[in-house]
Amino acid sequence: MLPPTPTNSAQNRGAPFFWGKKKMKLPTTMSEQINLLKSRGLVFNDEVKAINTLLHNNYYRLTGYWRKYQINPDAKDDRFVNNTKFEDIIEIYTIDAKLRNLLLEGLGIFEVYI
Repeated sequence: MLPPTPTNSAQNRGAPFFWGKKKMKLPTTMSEQINLLKSRGLVFNDEVKAINTLLHNNYYRLTGYWRKYQINPDAKDDRFVNNTKFEDIIEIYTIDAKLRNLLLEGLGIFEVYI
């Protein structure tokens, strides 16, 4: 059986995009992502670095890190708490990534000796 095919092209900006029966979000540019985050109150010290960060880390991967800085995302209030900085969130993401890599390396060594 073939996978479902999109019923609308992603190039049709503004039109819903469906994969089978599931509604998909349309792709956005890095600038559009930053503008969305700014409209929600996120502060950027350097938008060029932010674009580079989004290119390498993916918007949705980072949502788990900035979610706790949003007012009430469970109730669809995605605004950010006053003075929340993108760079502070990325610093937490970076620390988490380094810790994850250290643990993975340690577990690999541990696994060999078991």
